[in-house]
Amino acid sequence: MGSDDWGPMAVVDEHAGNGELVAGTLEVTSGCVILDERGHQRLVMAWPSDLSSWIEESGAIGFDSSTGERLVLQDQYRVSITGTRVAEQASLDWVNAPRPDCVSGGVFLVSDVTDLVIPPEDLAASDGPIGGGLSSATGTEAQLECPTDVEAATEEWYGPAGLTLDGAVAEAFGDLLVGWIGEPFEMESTDEWSSWGLQDDEGNLVAVATVVASNGGWDPSHARYCVIPQPTPPPPPFTLYVSNQSFEDPTVGITITIDDQIVVDEDFEVEGQHNWIAFTPDVDPGDHTLEAVSDKGAEFRVDFTLPAGEPRWAVVDYWFYPDEGPRRFTFNISDEPLAFG
Repeated sequence: MGSDDWGPMAVVDEHAGNGELVAGTLEVTSGCVILDERGHQRLVMAWPSDLSSWIEESGAIGFDSSTGERLVLQDQYRVSITGTRVAEQASLDWVNAPRPDCVSGGVFLVSDVTDLVIPPEDLAASDGPIGGGLSSATGTEAQLECPTDVEAATEEWYGPAGLTLDGAVAEAFGDLLVGWIGEPFEMESTDEWSSWGLQDDEGNLVAVATVVASNGGWDPSHARYCVIPQPTPPPPPFTLYVSNQSFEDPTVGITITIDDQIVVDEDFEVEGQHNWIAFTPDVDPGDHTLEAVSDKGAEFRVDFTLPAGEPRWAVVDYWFYPDEGPRRFTFNISDEPLAFG
């Protein structure tokens, strides 16, 4: 390891099959070459020696792809790579072994680089389609109409590939903060790419995403969108937590009524005494009566009040310790969300 010829690259003297595709951002540092799969996992890339080289002048990796193109891969490039995940590092014939601190997430034996996206800051200004970092033109020209109090943003990424078209579109918009606005609609498509949009309630185009044909399916690829914060829904007027706190009765049936209307009728497991189940019964502001009974004979009744426009959080716990008296319920209500230890 530590060969000057290979820089930080992990290199092997063998070829991998194309059994798996990984996609994400390439991280090229002075000590490691890692693929970050959008935060899901970090894999050290093991490059085949006869197809790869280290370009010292630019701190980049040269790779001969199966298309015959010589690719130059640099830090923060988005790539899709086929190959094989390695279970046992010792089984590899290392030409240049990775540093031990590089391989905590695992090793991936590279077979081919199938897609490459160059970060926008590394490109010359272009009037091309959205996601202009692709090596081939994809996408639809569309002018976003962002509200005056928000900004536009661009995201370029790859993975997972091989999805259905609907799945890829959903994945592309799933990372955006505007997914709650409405349903994506198709804008323009070819056999190689498909662009979709989202509109706000006034018909303004606030997001555009492109997916590309890849690996026998579709791959979420690029998006431009208005950064619109998703509204936080108000809490329900009344939240009721119910728990079994008895190891003596590990399963207990509990029925709870509010004003003679059944709102809970279930079996509750004690588990580790940290198993509170939430219910949101439809209860109007005003005075109410809650009654709880168990299939073990415990009974309980309490009156409580819900103020108009002020949410409340309540908890009903079932207890039984033979040395502490009969089976019983307790009730607590709070004007702030409850935290359970």
